[in-house]
Amino acid sequence: MKKSVKTSLKTLGVGALMIPCAFGLTACGGNGQVQVDTSGNYQATTYSEASQYFDSVQEAGNLDFQGLKFTSIVDISGKLSQGGNVAEVKSTMTLNGAVSYGEEILASCDYTVHGKSSYLGTTVEENMNGNIWIKEGYVYTYLKNGDKEQKIKAEFDGVGDINPNDPTTSLPSAELIGGFLEDIAKLDDNELAIRVAENNETVKYEIKANSLETGEVTFYLVFKNDQLDQFQANFKYEMTATMTMNAVRTTEKVEVNENFGGYLDPSNIEDMFN
Repeated sequence: MKKSVKTSLKTLGVGALMIPCAFGLTACGGNGQVQVDTSGNYQATTYSEASQYFDSVQEAGNLDFQGLKFTSIVDISGKLSQGGNVAEVKSTMTLNGAVSYGEEILASCDYTVHGKSSYLGTTVEENMNGNIWIKEGYVYTYLKNGDKEQKIKAEFDGVGDINPNDPTTSLPSAELIGGFLEDIAKLDDNELAIRVAENNETVKYEIKANSLETGEVTFYLVFKNDQLDQFQANFKYEMTATMTMNAVRTTEKVEVNENFGGYLDPSNIEDMFN
């Protein structure tokens, strides 16, 4: 099932504020941060012209990935009303990841988070770090908050609809790109701004959409030799929250060799540190 970018944006934003410990956002990582070079001599183009190129790439089977390396950085500053009371949440999360696609999806991930929340006169600050692995149909999550830690094992349902309790449902993928292209096809020309930059074998598209229900979205799609090679997604929500995802195609297969003894099914992921 392909993701709807509209659904993804809405759920990611709400999930981030409601479940700061579950981190229902893109999560996974490797060593170092991924950067996508979006610079270029861009010229305005139309959706009709751009879609012809996207369709030709997709028909050639070059819109898919064997694997991705990625980095996501999320900054959140917002207010959430609960039972007539207002909670203020601030959080910065950096995630680095690698994921392989095929008969089995493999992922090896890490992240760091600094969060601060105020509710009913009480302020709590948290510094968390953790890892997520996907192997043989299961998601293994290690979370550490101070001297508390959790080891969680859950079934992996694959890439599909977003679930704010499950960060693996928002892994960067060809489905994310496909869903975004489907969504922008439904927008009017005045809701889109598309530019293209060409330099030898490299073609870059900048797509800005301002009417995907929750805020502004800017996508950069980088093609090399008519193969989608990199992408950057910038989400700006109606609330004060931004997320930037950088992803680069890789043929390296993720290796998951950890010992997962002691990982247990969670009864309630929202209360994992209570």
